[in-house]
Amino acid sequence: CGPVEKEHRETIWERFKAATSQVNKKHQAYFEKIKANQKANLVAKTALCEKAEEIAAREVTESNTWNEYSKELEALQKEWKTIGFASKKDNQKIYDRFRSACDHFYNRKREYYSQFKDQMTRNMEMKVALCEKAEAMKESTDWKKTTEDLIDLQKQWKEIGPVSRKKSDQIWNRFRAACDYFFDNKEKNYGGIDPQYVENLNKKLALIEEINAYESVDKYADGEAMRDFMSRWNEI
Repeated sequence: CGPVEKEHRETIWERFKAATSQVNKKHQAYFEKIKANQKANLVAKTALCEKAEEIAAREVTESNTWNEYSKELEALQKEWKTIGFASKKDNQKIYDRFRSACDHFYNRKREYYSQFKDQMTRNMEMKVALCEKAEAMKESTDWKKTTEDLIDLQKQWKEIGPVSRKKSDQIWNRFRAACDYFFDNKEKNYGGIDPQYVENLNKKLALIEEINAYESVDKYADGEAMRDFMSRWNEI
């Protein structure tokens, strides 16, 4: 544009300066608002990073707890997506920090389930071995010893950890069937009376016969014999 008349020059300049000043103020206010928003976004995302890092560092020993913490982390991830960008220099850094915390959590969870799966496989192998032992005993008529052995196997069973849910009932039913088979036979043979009691009764009856057949020797020998009879009675 060319020059204007001298009498209008100052007026038109002031008008132009006022307009550009207003534009500059709006422009500055716009970018100040962006900076403020970016700063607020960085603060919000930093808080989410701290929460994610705290979750990732928690000690976990149960499957249900992993699922509970996974839901907490998923909620943080959803919240992260609702927050805008931070400044260009900070945005990638804060994202990498959040992602690192999430990756650490999921890596630990994956490792836990891998070890848990291996442990369940070992548990299954141990329970199969107990089933085989119980099945090998179920036809036994050595009632006392087999009863003790099966009770011991049942104690061992309780000490073994879980197996996969779909195989849990199957392996338990197999073990229980072997135990029930033996104890059912035992009850049929003894009419529900524990054979150990029968054996104890026979031992005590035999001892009574021995006492009745005892012939006195002298006071000292008779005392020794009495103490021996009493000791053997108490041991039965």
